[in-house]
Parts: sequence; C-alpha cells; structure tokens
Amino acid sequence: MAMNCPKCGSAVPDGAGFCTVCGTKVEVASGLNGTPSAQSILASVDPTSSLNGGGPGRIEHVSYVSSTGATGFVDPSERAICSLKNGYGLNLVAGEGWKSEDSVITNKRLYYYGDQGVISKVKQEEIVNIEDITGVSITYFRPWIFVILGALLAVAGLMLKETLLKLVFLFSGIFFVLLFAVLSKSFLKIEYAGGSIHFSVKKYGLNNVRIFQRCIFTQKDKLK
Repeated sequence: MAMNCPKCGSAVPDGAGFCTVCGTKVEVASGLNGTPSAQSILASVDPTSSLNGGGPGRIEHVSYVSSTGATGFVDPSERAICSLKNGYGLNLVAGEGWKSEDSVITNKRLYYYGDQGVISKVKQEEIVNIEDITGVSITYFRPWIFVILGALLAVAGLMLKETLLKLVFLFSGIFFVLLFAVLSKSFLKIEYAGGSIHFSVKKYGLNNVRIFQRCIFTQKDKLK
C-alpha cells in the first residue's frame, strides 16, 4: 500500500526510498516482531549537528533503530517524531559512566532504552503512552555556596603575608570553584505514573533538550 510523504503529503510508492516530489528520504521501520511497519520519518535530534549544518540542534530525517539493540514500535502504525540518543563514549566523557541511552517520541508513545555498566549490567526499558506523561521540566542545580567559599578563601589568601598559607588558601579557593563546576547539573525530567526519566542537558545541549521537550507537548496537544 502506498504511503504519503510526511513532508509534502505526496503519495510514495511501496519500496520507494525517497519522495518523488520533494526528495525527502522515506524508510521502513520494523515492528517488534520484525514485521515491516508503516513507512515513517524520524526527526532525530543529533547532538553533533545544528539547524545551520553543524553544532547542536539539527533535525535530521532517519529511520528509528535503538542504539541499545531494541527496534520497532508497539503499534506498526506509529510515526516517529524526534529522538535523543547518546553512546558509551560520550557518556563516559560527560562523567555518566559506561552507559548508552536512546529515546524516541512517536505520535502515541515515548520509548526509552538504557544500557549501563560493564561488570554489573543494568538495562532499562520504558514504554510510556504520551497521555500518561504527567510532567516535562528542565531542572537546574547550581551549588553557588562553593563559589562563595572559593572567593572568600581566595581573598583571604591574598591578604596573608606568609607565602605557604597564601598558596594554600588560593588553591583551596580554586578547588571549591572546580567543585561547583563538577556538581552543577541541568537535566530534562520526564515524569509519568510509576517513574521518571532524566536526560542530562550537558550531554545533549540545551537546544536539543528543549526541542525534545516541545515534541512531547506537541503530541500531548494533538491527543487531546
């Protein structure tokens, strides 16, 4: 059965990889049992690119395949809207440990797949109906007390005459400022009945996280 192009609405023949009118790439995603599902386009939020062709925020059209191994949707008629994903390398650099995570929003559900740990493996799989999502918020944690302590120690060190004590106070001040940078966190929190999912803003970029947040609100509005 021919499908309509999600971009321009023109009919796309079965098996066609691109829309013959606008050239948009159209691929077939697999269902949970490996059966072909409806042709769909996924607007994937890629942390390494941008709307202008480089940097955070670019929306690309790709078919959905989870980086943790899970594939397909509950309902073959679901259409992928946007996703956030990060591999082991980026999570390790960001201080999240050996972890891979992948989440996608369709017109019906939110899918999340996580794989964490080397010796002790922890895998998490969440499938949440869009209407069951109760809250989507961006939370910021900034322990400014460490900056204040660092500044006070640095000022006190500058006022001391003894070189050794001055260096101790100055380095202590720098330590507290660095501690502030390490402990500061910003994350997207998606709440639903029975749990929540967190995405680190540091790993994805604030622009990407806001796009993902708005995708959820857009789909919730469409389901009302």
